[in-house]
Order: sequence, then structure tokens, then C-alpha cells
Amino acid sequence: MEVKDIMNDPGLWIGAAVMMAALLGGCLAFLKASLKEAENLNMDKQKMVAGVRSACITTVGPALACVVVLVSFLNIFGAPTTWMRLNDVGAARSELGVSTIAAGILGQVPGEAGFDAQGFAYSLWGMALNNFGWLFVTLVLTSRMGKIVDSLNAKFNPKMINMVMQGAVFGLFGYLLVNATYKKGSAYLAAAIASAISMFLINKFIKNQRLQELALGIAMVIGMIVATVLYNMGIVTIPQA
Repeated sequence: MEVKDIMNDPGLWIGAAVMMAALLGGCLAFLKASLKEAENLNMDKQKMVAGVRSACITTVGPALACVVVLVSFLNIFGAPTTWMRLNDVGAARSELGVSTIAAGILGQVPGEAGFDAQGFAYSLWGMALNNFGWLFVTLVLTSRMGKIVDSLNAKFNPKMINMVMQGAVFGLFGYLLVNATYKKGSAYLAAAIASAISMFLINKFIKNQRLQELALGIAMVIGMIVATVLYNMGIVTIPQA
């Protein structure tokens, strides 16, 4: 069989459907658990609805990034793999990078001449093993995190534990920010600064609840617009590939 036929084989559709069913089941389980915990905490239902609505709206921006790479991913790996890989993780750039490394063991490049069934199999295994780590950790540790935090609060000062956890969040997003801007060209830095300023101003001066829910999405759009305008004016740069 040609590699293109294998990529769209019914067996792959079945395997991808199983993964999608598992992911959907996980989403429903987390939703059920969160609603139960919210009820135990006597959370206001209006705030719950606002939080869910804000989360749904915020996901539109990142989802559009997946749509942009969808066409190229379809051409390289076929529809079933694209459906599965862009839904279980969604990091198309990471998936392409890992698959290139895996196929490179055979001296092949995904999507280029000479990319055969064996190279495709190596790419699938590379992407699967790359994703396994954090999916496994999430499965094993998520249900235990509450007990771990309670144990830490009992042994140490709860305020200190809270500060450490907040510091971890700041560290994580700080790393992602630096990784996305350092030596990437001034246009990326301009987008980050414009988005940060927009987020601050919206949270500081706009009291409308609906606009607050859209704050992250609005800040992202403003950052992209500012960076694009400055780039077209020749004020900021983007490194050439």
C-alpha cells in the first residue's frame, strides 16, 4: 500500500475515534468533578456560568492557531492522525518537530519525497511517546493534588505554600513568555508588551463583567494588531527563517 493510503486507512480512523472517545470521557469526568466541588464550596452559580463562558471564549484564539496548521498537517499525516493529534494535545508545532526527529532516524522528512510507511510509523510513535509523559502524569496525579496540598498546609505555613504555588504559576508563564520572545525578533516582544498593557488596563478600569470575561482574548488581539502595525511601519522586526 502507498503511504497516503495507509494514512487514511479505516483502522486509523477507528484508533483515532477511540482516543477521541477517551478524551471526551475525560473532559466530562473533569466537568462533573468540578461541578460537584463547586457545589461543595457553595459557589455562586452566576460566577460558575461566567467562568465557564469566559473559558469557552478564551479557547477560540488558541483553537484558531490549530486551524491555521490543519491543512499542512492533513497533507503530511492524513485526516485520522490530524484529528487525533490536534485534539489530544493541540501543539502542532511540537508534533511536527517530534515527528521530524523520529522520521529523521531513517533519514526521512515527513511530507517530502521518500517518506514511506516506515517513516510514518516512526512519526506516529514519536508523537505518541512525546505526549505520553504529561498525559500520564495528569492521569495519575490530578486526583491526588488536593491531598498533597492539604498535607503541605498541615506541615508548613499555608500562606507560604500559597506563595510557592503562585510563584510556580508565575515561573511557568514567565518561561513561556521568555521562550516566545527571546531572540525571536522585536515584533514578538512588542506583541507581548501590548497584550500585557491591554490586560492590565482592562482589569483596572473596565468593570463590565462580560468584557472582563473577554479580557484575555481582547488582549491577544490587541497584541497581534500592534505588532503587525509596527512591523509594517518598519519599527519592529521578525527574524528571517
